[in-house]
Amino acid sequence: MIPKATTLLGEIHADHKKDYTLVLKCEVKLMRTRFLQGTTCAQLDGICREQMWQYGRSYKHGTGHGVGIGLEEHEGLQNISGITIEKMEFGMLTTIEPGIYHPDEYGIRLQNMVYTIEAESNKFGDFYQF
Repeated sequence: MIPKATTLLGEIHADHKKDYTLVLKCEVKLMRTRFLQGTTCAQLDGICREQMWQYGRSYKHGTGHGVGIGLEEHEGLQNISGITIEKMEFGMLTTIEPGIYHPDEYGIRLQNMVYTIEAESNKFGDFYQF
C-alpha cells in the first residue's frame, strides 16, 4: 500500500514531511476501510478527508474516480467526492488520490488504483473493501 514512486524537486523541509505523512495517512485510511454495501462515494470521501480535517487541511478536488474498460482517465459511474450520490459497488476499479497544495510553494498528491471486493457477509449485511 505504500506508494512506489515519489519525486522530490528541491530541498525537503519539515512541513513537506508533515504534509506528505498526512496525505499518506488519508490514502492508507481509505484503502484499509471496510464499508457496508450501499455506502456512497461521498461517505468514502469524508472517511479519507477526516485525516486532514483533524489538522485543518483539505483539498479542492475529488478524492478519486472510476477507471473504466478503456483505462481512460475519469471514467466510471463512481466519483469519490463530497457531491456524489453514487454508491461504491463490488468490482469497481477506482483511484484514490488525496493531496495537499500550498499555492506558489509546493503540492503533494498520492494516487493508487483499487478494486472493490467482498470483505464479509454477516447478519448486518454485505461489507466491501478495496
